[in-house]
Amino acid sequence: MRQDDWLPLVATDLGRDATGRWTVLSDRTATPAGAGYAMANRRLTSRVMGDLHHDARPARLRSYFAAMRAAMQRLAPRAGHTPRGVLLRAGATDPTAYEQGFIATLLGYSLVQAEDLVLRDGQVWINSPDGRELVDVILRRVASELSDPLEFRSDSEVGLAGLLEATRLGNVVCVNPLGSGVLENPALMALLPTIARQLLGRT
Repeated sequence: MRQDDWLPLVATDLGRDATGRWTVLSDRTATPAGAGYAMANRRLTSRVMGDLHHDARPARLRSYFAAMRAAMQRLAPRAGHTPRGVLLRAGATDPTAYEQGFIATLLGYSLVQAEDLVLRDGQVWINSPDGRELVDVILRRVASELSDPLEFRSDSEVGLAGLLEATRLGNVVCVNPLGSGVLENPALMALLPTIARQLLGRT
């Protein structure tokens, strides 16, 4: 993954302070969720409150998902073919399962669980009706500590053994990278500008 693409997706929790100004309450960097719900709500309100929706003329959301898909495709480690992306989830009981399916449909990604994938020689493959296909990009909705039972929690039943090594080899890209949730720690917030300057040379 290129250095500028370490965090392709970030979500932010917003609130208003005592003066009414918008302020950032927290960042979501591990498995950001919410965009799919925004689109689902937009579609629902456009049907139920058609006149209000028409009069308000809200900004279109489709372009966001087109840009999101394009960004995911640019992360693919191999050139010369159309990148294959999947959305990896823990299962239908996940609290954001509905959104995961919606996002996968909007992006044109396969919605998969670990058993749908195979890891061979440091590469990730998906079992499809046409046979096995190489996976380039994994949009991850499984917690980092559960994503690879070889490297993290050995009791995980929702992870793909060897996934971390495949990302280390540069054969597949996980979005966001495994371990990126550390940036959600509130104790680090005040230190992030200094850390960014020392590690990246910028804030």
